[in-house]
Amino acid sequence: MGAHKPATPAKTNALEIRPQWGWQTSSDVRRSRHIAPILISAIIALWILEPFLILNILLWGFSFFILVMACIRILALFITIKNIKPTPQIDTTNNEWPKFTILVPLYHEAHMVDDLVKHLLETNYPHNLLDIVLVVEADDEATCKAAKHNSPPHCVSLKFPLANRAPNPRR
Repeated sequence: MGAHKPATPAKTNALEIRPQWGWQTSSDVRRSRHIAPILISAIIALWILEPFLILNILLWGFSFFILVMACIRILALFITIKNIKPTPQIDTTNNEWPKFTILVPLYHEAHMVDDLVKHLLETNYPHNLLDIVLVVEADDEATCKAAKHNSPPHCVSLKFPLANRAPNPRR
């Protein structure tokens, strides 16, 4: 019996060794290279022959895009609002938390007293350790009335009398 010799590899050129990828030889890719120029030339031809048709298509396309983006933003807003949870009010009687006094000077701001007090009370801090003092000058009657009527029981409204004011140093 004869000895079997292994086959010797054929000598090839270095350019022939590179791997052949599927996308390099696919006929679909070769055909798709021609789609973009054909599509662009069709759009240009339509623009020349029927300019208003292309403008209408663009107008409706952009309008649809704006409408879809507005719907996505509204949906995101609803998702955000749905996930907001109110902060729990903490009531503590121990001495771990310090007592705070918030001094709020007001002058000709009767329109914002209600919202201001509401937002100050929405803080996540024990209400029994929080003192809110609304400081109002005596000549501001509208703010004095708003501070008295809109302040909760643990808010104090102080009315300061008019004093001899020093002249403005910038003058």
